[in-house]
Amino acid sequence: MSKRYPSWHREAAVRLALPYLDKGDSPYAIAKVIGPLVGVHPGTLRAWICKELAEGVQPSGDLTDLSAAERSELQRLRTENRELKRIGADRRLRSSAVPTVRLQVDIDRRQLAGLLLCIQGRGD
Repeated sequence: MSKRYPSWHREAAVRLALPYLDKGDSPYAIAKVIGPLVGVHPGTLRAWICKELAEGVQPSGDLTDLSAAERSELQRLRTENRELKRIGADRRLRSSAVPTVRLQVDIDRRQLAGLLLCIQGRGD
């Protein structure tokens, strides 16, 4: 939770913004308009709106008909999904970097071999 804004300020700003999602506006567009009116930076308000949506609040402001146990399970699964996506992205990044490093090592070895041959007087 934000330390700069009291919780009632955050809740009021989000409650004011949520009905506009029913009209098809994006959280960013809503935050850009409402944020300055309530004294909150648009990026901060957009993050609050997205967090509320992720926690199961409907755009109309009503909670879904999930029980507390179901809501906590959904939150746990979303957190696990984010972590797995992050791990997958790390693995893809590492696997794409490995062939580049190997290629660079092979080139360096060839250059080193050519340099040694020149030093020994065998290469032209």
